[in-house]
Amino acid sequence: MAARLSIEAHGHLLRWGRGSVQQHRRVSDLSAVRCRASPRPFSDIPGPRSLPLLGSLWTYKTGRYDVNRYHEALRSMYEQYGPVVRERFGTSTVVHLFEPDLVRQVHQQEGKYPAVPPLQELVLLYRQKNNMSLGLGNTNGEAWYRLRSAVQQLMMRPREVSCFLPLVDTVSRALVDRVDRDLDDTGQVPELTPLIFKWGLESATHVCAERRFGALSGGADERRAEQLIAANRQVAKVGGRLKFSLPLYRYVSTPGWRQLAAAERHFSSVTIELFDNVISEIEKLAEEGKLQDGQYKFLCFLMTRPKVSRKDVLIIAYSMFNDGLSTTVPALLCALWCLAHTPAAQQSLHSEITAALPGGEAQEVTADVISRLPFVKAVLKETLRLYPIGTEVSRITDQDMELGGYVIPAGTHVDLNQSVQLRSARWFADPEDFRPERWLGEQRKAIHSYLHIPFGHGTRMCAGRRFAEQDFYVTLVRLLQRFELRPAPGSVEPLRQVHQTLLMPDGPVPVRFVRR
Repeated sequence: MAARLSIEAHGHLLRWGRGSVQQHRRVSDLSAVRCRASPRPFSDIPGPRSLPLLGSLWTYKTGRYDVNRYHEALRSMYEQYGPVVRERFGTSTVVHLFEPDLVRQVHQQEGKYPAVPPLQELVLLYRQKNNMSLGLGNTNGEAWYRLRSAVQQLMMRPREVSCFLPLVDTVSRALVDRVDRDLDDTGQVPELTPLIFKWGLESATHVCAERRFGALSGGADERRAEQLIAANRQVAKVGGRLKFSLPLYRYVSTPGWRQLAAAERHFSSVTIELFDNVISEIEKLAEEGKLQDGQYKFLCFLMTRPKVSRKDVLIIAYSMFNDGLSTTVPALLCALWCLAHTPAAQQSLHSEITAALPGGEAQEVTADVISRLPFVKAVLKETLRLYPIGTEVSRITDQDMELGGYVIPAGTHVDLNQSVQLRSARWFADPEDFRPERWLGEQRKAIHSYLHIPFGHGTRMCAGRRFAEQDFYVTLVRLLQRFELRPAPGSVEPLRQVHQTLLMPDGPVPVRFVRR
C-alpha cells in the first residue's frame, strides 16, 4: 500500500501554510517515507474552506481567487495545500492532483472506457436540449468508444492526417499573404489576434469540408466569419465564468444561460448547416456516380463508418471546426510572441526550415519535410510549456484509489493539474526561458513523461491532436520563411493569459513582422 506521512511523526509538516513553498518542498522530499500502513480518508484532503451550498465559490466571489486567473488560483492552492487538494464548487466536489507521479497513477489505472466530465457543462446542456449528438468530449462508456473507434484511423494516425497537408498549406499561404498585405508602418498587423482566429476557422473549413469559408478574403464572407468567431468566444467566456457560480441554469433560464445559448445557437446553426449541405452534395455526387476518389476525404470517411449516424458526423465535423479556435489559435499566437523575444531560437528554427525546404516558399510541405523539422516540433512543445492551453485534464475515477496518501472513492471528479509545475525550477532548468532545445535528444529524456502532456494521454487523448499539430507546423514554417519576428516597440512585459474555459493570451500579442 502506498506510503503516507504521519503528522505526528514529522512535526506537523502536513500543515501547509499560505505560500509555504519551502515547507512544500520538505514534504515532497519525505513523500516516499512509509510511516503508516493505511491511507487517510477522503474527508482529510486539505483545500479551500467550504461553505454550505456555496462550497469554495465564495473565494472567487470575494477576490481571494480570480475567475479570470484560474490557472494562478490553482498554483496558489498547490503552494498552500500541497499535491492533493479538495475543492467544492457548489455541491460538486473536485480533487486536484498537482504531481506528475499522481497523474501517472491515474492514467495507469484507467480502464477500457476512461470517463470524463464535460469540459463545458452548458454546451452539453444545450446539445441535450436541442437533440444534438453530444460528441466525443461529452460521452462516456460504450457510446464514447463507438465514436472514438470510428474516427481513430482518420484522426489519430499521422500518416492519414498528412493527406490533408495540401489543404492546410493552401490556407497557411493565404495567411502569410494577408499578413504581408496588412502590415503597418511599424511592421505590425493591427489586428493580429482576430486575423489568426480567421486563419483557424478557414483552415478547419478547408480540411473538413474542402471549401473556402472566405474568412481571409474580405467583404461579406469575412464579416460573417467575424460574427462566428465572436460567438465562439462568447461561449468560451460565459462558460468559463459560469463554472464559478451555482448551476441555477440547470433549472431556470438565467441571463448567463441565455447569453451562451444565443451564441451557441448562432455558431452551431451556421457550421452545421455548412456541413449538412456538403454531406447532401456528397450523397448526390455518389448517387450520380460523380464522386471522385479522394474527394471530401474527411466527411466521406466518417460517412462510411458503421454505426456512425448523420448527427454524429455533423458533431464531429463541428467539433473540429470549433475546437481549433480555442487551441491551435492561442498556441500559434504565443509561439510568435516567444520567437520574437528569443532571437537565438528563431535563428535555429529558420535554419532548420531553410535546410528542409531549400526551394523556399515554392516547395511543397510534405510529410517527409515535417519529419525533418524536429526543432519546429520542439517549439510547439516549449510554447505549450510556458503557455499551456488548458488548466487540467479531467477524469472520473472508475474504482477506489489511493492517491497521495488519501482514499479517492470511485466516481470522484479528479482534475490533473500538473501544468502548475511547468515553470518550476524543480523540474526545468531556467524555467522562465524559452528553450525549445530542452525537448530534443538527451535533454528530453530527463523530463518526467507525465509532466507535460498537453493533449492528454491514452485513449482519451485529444482526437484532433494530429490536425492541430499539422496546422501549427505548416503555418509557422510559412510565416518564418517570409518574415523575421521581432518584439513590437514597448513590448517588454511578459505575455499573460486569461481563463476563458481554456487559456488565451490576455490582450493583443505585439509582434513585428520584418520581411526577409
